[in-house]
Amino acid sequence: MPRVTLVFCLLWTLFGNPVKTLFCIDGIDCDYGCGECEGVACLKIIRPAISSGMPGHLGQHESIARTCLPYDTRSNLDLEPAGCRTNMANGQKICICYNGDYCNAASSLSAFRIRLQIAFLLAIVFIIR
Repeated sequence: MPRVTLVFCLLWTLFGNPVKTLFCIDGIDCDYGCGECEGVACLKIIRPAISSGMPGHLGQHESIARTCLPYDTRSNLDLEPAGCRTNMANGQKICICYNGDYCNAASSLSAFRIRLQIAFLLAIVFIIR
């Protein structure tokens, strides 16, 4: 029985269909002009939390939203300019980056490596028994 499990794990590792996901990379200099951002576009919105204890005081907790914009949304007629802007009325900060390939598929190689490591660990456990 353990050998059947080992063979199944090895086959799953080699032929399993990896899941692809999209992620949005937060450029470290997005505050200064999106120079490190990759992609057709990434929209980053920072909304400061208003503290209820002190009226008008911005709390230390803020909510951050990031969205990858697909290639089909890019038309030169209605593009917002790249860079970061702060809305003075509510303190909301918006950063938009257009250069490179911002919406990247997660590497299937990383999922493959994880599966391969699990399979080899299981193989070692079964061999040691």
